[in-house]
Amino acid sequence: MARAWIALAILLTAGSGRADTPKTGLRWRGSIAAAFGTTGGVGHREVTAPVFDLSASIKPSLRLGDFRFAVPLSLSHVERIDQPFDTTSGELGLIAGWRVSSWLRLGVDGGLGATGKFGWPDSFQPRSGELVSTDRFSHFDRSVGARAVVGVAKGHRLFARVEYLLEDGTNDPSFQPVLWPDHIAPSDHALASLDVGWRHRRKRLGIGVGLRLSERRDFFRFAQDAGTGQTHASPGGSPANPLRHLLGLAPSVDARFAISRRFRGKAAYTLEIVDDPFQGYRSSVSHRPEVAVEYRSRARVSVKAWVGVDLKRYGEDSYAVVGSHPPLDDGERRYDRRGRLGISGAAPLMKHVWLTAEARGLVRSTNFPDYQASVYPSNRKYDIDWDYEGWTVLLGLRVTK
Repeated sequence: MARAWIALAILLTAGSGRADTPKTGLRWRGSIAAAFGTTGGVGHREVTAPVFDLSASIKPSLRLGDFRFAVPLSLSHVERIDQPFDTTSGELGLIAGWRVSSWLRLGVDGGLGATGKFGWPDSFQPRSGELVSTDRFSHFDRSVGARAVVGVAKGHRLFARVEYLLEDGTNDPSFQPVLWPDHIAPSDHALASLDVGWRHRRKRLGIGVGLRLSERRDFFRFAQDAGTGQTHASPGGSPANPLRHLLGLAPSVDARFAISRRFRGKAAYTLEIVDDPFQGYRSSVSHRPEVAVEYRSRARVSVKAWVGVDLKRYGEDSYAVVGSHPPLDDGERRYDRRGRLGISGAAPLMKHVWLTAEARGLVRSTNFPDYQASVYPSNRKYDIDWDYEGWTVLLGLRVTK
């Protein structure tokens, strides 16, 4: 949700260096989209199912002289027919921007969001012949933020944004915070972040450099020992570790280009460094390059394609072969590699009505050992394959205003 607020905030507050005449007016934009297709994946088990994707959004905005206000609302529902993986989500925001001068924009915002994943099968709660269903992947989010955009020269902008996000996860009835606090613990956490950066645009080329600082504090999940991942949170034995606390540093660079009026693209790279100050069990370094291109014909037919990878390598304290821990599948350092790619298109059928198509895929590969019931972990009764791949193909309609 933070990325959506940043993008809309910059759109609302960005401007040129000239002093425009203040204007007043109410505008709104909205869309409704519906698509049907197929989705599938291979991992813990193989699943293929028809899928129905419905979404709607509306963005009313009000301009009163040098002040701008917006209340974006979005809703979506993805239903995988005959499979228990339905997802319903919604976001409501309130954004206020102030044009202080020709070179300074200030703003504040807040947001509410909810994601419902009801009755999903839980790989960590098996029973004979099937998996127990859970609502614990659902969550409710609240966020507040403030931002500033400064025009330092023609085509040059500096920006800064702070945000505080609270995620409230759904507790599973089987969660036992005293007897078994590590098992299916809720995802509740707070995330504070600061984003700063510089952007420059000149004719058909735009470049940007950014830096994100973040701090995450979990409310139920405990910090883990180096190598073993133990928390000592269960009754008896050593005192429990403190709650999980992670620090993040993520510099980034991106370039947006337009080869012609009909062909444009974007290339970006982010380096994310996560520090686990307790004993380094979750410390990692991630490389995230991505590329996207778009073509628009004279007939307003558009085609977009994108590809991106996330290559995460954990620190030396992230895994140790001790006790019941088997060796990593390969290598000496734990890793997690993910990739995504896709292509989408839209063609006008009539005024405000578009035919849409999309195909996307993802893949994950990790050398973390798969879970085997009563083998690893030796006191657990479930099997988990951490590698997976998935795909989705959709055809639908979109109505815009």
